[in-house]
Amino acid sequence: MKTQVCCLVVVGAAVLLSGCAGETLVDATGPRPTWVMTPLEPEDGVRFYVGMAVVRSVLEEREGRRRALANAAERAASSVAEEVRAQIREETGSEGAVASGEDRPFASIRDQVEVHSREIIRGILPKEYYYERWRIRPGLLAPSFERYKYHVLAAFPESEYERLVTGVAGAVRSKDP
Repeated sequence: MKTQVCCLVVVGAAVLLSGCAGETLVDATGPRPTWVMTPLEPEDGVRFYVGMAVVRSVLEEREGRRRALANAAERAASSVAEEVRAQIREETGSEGAVASGEDRPFASIRDQVEVHSREIIRGILPKEYYYERWRIRPGLLAPSFERYKYHVLAAFPESEYERLVTGVAGAVRSKDP
């Protein structure tokens, strides 16, 4: 009986302490734009990418914006890599090679995208920023703290995207024996 009571007290205390943990939205630059959760379709020769970064202080706003834009550039680079991968799969019919672990041409894609990543970062432009301030409470006994989430809607010209896809694909094809 004593064991059951002790277990009940421990479980009750754990539920009480962990029940107070969570995140609360404290402030934002306005209503959350739809582009934060739903990517925009390309329009007027421009592709859009959303980047996000988390910082611990409002004093780090510049860093948060920079990291959000870098995250958007990473997403653009991933998009270029996937486009090239799809083209090469279509040309070579190499689904079997990928499945068996022979990912030779696709490892080269990653290398080439890294080579061209500076061009992506230079070519991507912030169109709109949005931030949220969250209060984090890890538990009842732990002190709460704030965290800022920066989002950026970044524009990347379709012509630059196509040029990078062509350049990366050409470099990959020239390395493929």
